[in-house]
Amino acid sequence: MEYLLLFLIGIIAGFFSGTFGVGGGFIVVPMLYAVMGLPPEVVVSTSAFQMVGTSFSGAITHVFNKNIKYKAVFYLTLPALVSSYFGVYLTKFLAQDEKIAFNNIGISQSDVVLTSILVVLFLSMGVFSITQAKRTLPGINAASGKKKHAGVIYYAAVGLLAGFCPAMLGLGGGFIMVPFLMYFVGFTPVQSAAASLGQIFFISAASTFFYFQAGQFHPYYVAAILFGSIPAASFFAHRSKKYSPEKVKVGFGILCLLAMLIQIAGFVKKLF
Repeated sequence: MEYLLLFLIGIIAGFFSGTFGVGGGFIVVPMLYAVMGLPPEVVVSTSAFQMVGTSFSGAITHVFNKNIKYKAVFYLTLPALVSSYFGVYLTKFLAQDEKIAFNNIGISQSDVVLTSILVVLFLSMGVFSITQAKRTLPGINAASGKKKHAGVIYYAAVGLLAGFCPAMLGLGGGFIMVPFLMYFVGFTPVQSAAASLGQIFFISAASTFFYFQAGQFHPYYVAAILFGSIPAASFFAHRSKKYSPEKVKVGFGILCLLAMLIQIAGFVKKLF
């Protein structure tokens, strides 16, 4: 029954990965944490592992459909490789800390850190995506319709931040990269999703290697999720062009808010 649930979680993660350009961690992390009650370090490492297959499945479909902007993937990936290395070992360090007492129940420091960061990120990106859905993209000049180009320094900053996501949070970083590429570079939602998945594949593969070295790995959980996520990601990536930009942005925002509620529910469940 446990592995059937993981398989279903994988299908849901594949849908969101192929459609919105995220690694699937949006759903995998809150579900593993809230529903299955796994410790944060296992949740994060399992999510990072499954993102390798999920993101590759979605990204390769976008490659065949010629949606990927390779230069953007390159600029985002290099700095992310650096931050992912440090993120893995910071997660391991937090997991070794003593439990902190709350209402006579022990909660690890990594529980508090993971939940706090995720709630802030999910809430801010969810509200931003929904409220900005129908506005003109700042990355596009309204008069000429030509795209503006963000400097390499902006790509580097976003890449560094996104690199911490799979390593520390079990997320692919798509919730950071997709809005950046849509709102500040001027990519279409499909192009943003494609570039995001391309970067997520490389950075999640690096995080997976670092986690393997650190001895944190649960192969059966990963395999069960991938059986559902890989075909789902490919299928929905192929269909992503059929969705209007406004619907993609609103759906992305709703996904963020839903993930936030699941994460909060899991934390409260551990308290009481």
